Amino acid sequence: MSDAVKYETSLPSVDDYFDLFNTTGWNEEFKCTTADLAEAIGRSWYSVSAYSDKILVGFGRFIIDGVHHALLADIMVHHDFRAKGIGNTGFMRGPDSGKERMTHPVCSWLIPNS
Repeated sequence: MSDAVKYETSLPSVDDYFDLFNTTGWNEEFKCTTADLAEAIGRSWYSVSAYSDKILVGFGRFIIDGVHHALLADIMVHHDFRAKGIGNTGFMRGPDSGKERMTHPVCSWLIPNS
């Protein structure tokens, strides 16, 4: 894998997400199936996927209630890509659009220049 990372705001394939999820060790406890994870990420309001050579190497997602809670969840970076700024630069920037989906100004911090 090269060090070049491309960010996308679409959900990754369930198989790619499952593979990355399994690198975290979390599934030893959770025992999630691909169907479980597909349902979980399908409920995301916004997500960022990081790819290197078309391989999913990082993922993070926002879960919101649209009023006052916004949670950054499932921040994962493949061990070969840790300490390269993926979690900081890629995931922490938040959504660039979607203002129409927000119903309360408390959540406006998610949207730059709101």
